[in-house]
Amino acid sequence: MHFCILIGMYFPELARIPIGFLPFLSQLLARACFRQNLWAMSPSYRSRPWRTTLCPYGSKCVSLGCPRAHSLAELLPPDEAAERLDAVWKEGVDRWFGQILSQRQIELLMSYYQVTPTHMVPLWMHGLLYVLRHQNYVEHLHFSWDYDLSSDLVSLQDRRSGPVPFVYMESLWEDLEARRRLLAREQAESTETI
Repeated sequence: MHFCILIGMYFPELARIPIGFLPFLSQLLARACFRQNLWAMSPSYRSRPWRTTLCPYGSKCVSLGCPRAHSLAELLPPDEAAERLDAVWKEGVDRWFGQILSQRQIELLMSYYQVTPTHMVPLWMHGLLYVLRHQNYVEHLHFSWDYDLSSDLVSLQDRRSGPVPFVYMESLWEDLEARRRLLAREQAESTETI
């Protein structure tokens, strides 16, 4: 409510707006300021992992300055010092790098996937779907054999200058390697027919 008073002080022309609308307007303005990182420099926000987990409320979130991601594309790897980074991974990082995910994380990722338009689904999510659902190896021929997981891991290791702080999903690399062989065979067959 104090934000409403500040708005009225600096924008007197808003005095003509019905009083019931001011809390809504102040919430919109506060969210816009936060999204423009005007408040992100405060110590309380710097200490939080930024966009490493999905918000359980999704696009309906009304929390001002929510540090969680509100779409699959917003998910980021942790960007903290190495000593804090391990704790963040133990608490749960929803952006998939091949790590074992909890059932809660998988359900939340699937709920976001169902409402995300196909063209906005990140490549790593297609990889996760492939691993979880054991989809056809040849599906999504235009995607790389590992859904760019290995390049994501290289960038993650560069950020922390050390090994990854998590355990990989069971038989992850074997499944991806099988997909690689089948994609190579499929490509060889398609070039022979041309």
